[in-house]
Amino acid sequence: RNDRREGPWFRIHSGKDADLFAELPYTEFTAPFRSEANFKEGNLEGKWVITDSEGRIASEAEYVNGVREGVSKWNYASGNLMRDASFRNGLLDGLIRVYDADSTLIEEEKYEQGHKIAMKVEHNEAGQKTWEAMFMHAQLVIDTEVDWWNGKPAKFKAVGEDVKHGLATGWHPNGQMRVQGVYDK
Repeated sequence: RNDRREGPWFRIHSGKDADLFAELPYTEFTAPFRSEANFKEGNLEGKWVITDSEGRIASEAEYVNGVREGVSKWNYASGNLMRDASFRNGLLDGLIRVYDADSTLIEEEKYEQGHKIAMKVEHNEAGQKTWEAMFMHAQLVIDTEVDWWNGKPAKFKAVGEDVKHGLATGWHPNGQMRVQGVYDK
């Protein structure tokens, strides 16, 4: 409509026509791939689902007005979940979880409005912990927009600096607590 995609669309990818298909989990699946999405006024609206030639779902992501919203999922060819990530207004917001092939959780990261929230730890030469603090890492923002036709999800880049955000603790060389406090960005 008006030279923009509108309604349901699908495209068949050979598996060699987009860099995406050279990455996990897609390398575990059988080409060709079917990329299916709904559009409203030229923007992705609803689920973008990629399946392989056997109908297995490799990935699915929710979009509102062209940006990710909700939970995106990537699967192993077995059907088990490989990774999921929560988005709000196009930014990571919530948890990113990674699972092994047997569905065991192996990694979990927390994000707030595109900022990874994680502990940083420092040790002295003897290996003793000298300091630890929660940080709000530089914000991951959209660097390149999604290109559905060519099988290219949005790419992100970090902007800003890491800042202390939450509990921080420091220790003397003898192991006794030296300082403790809470940072609020």
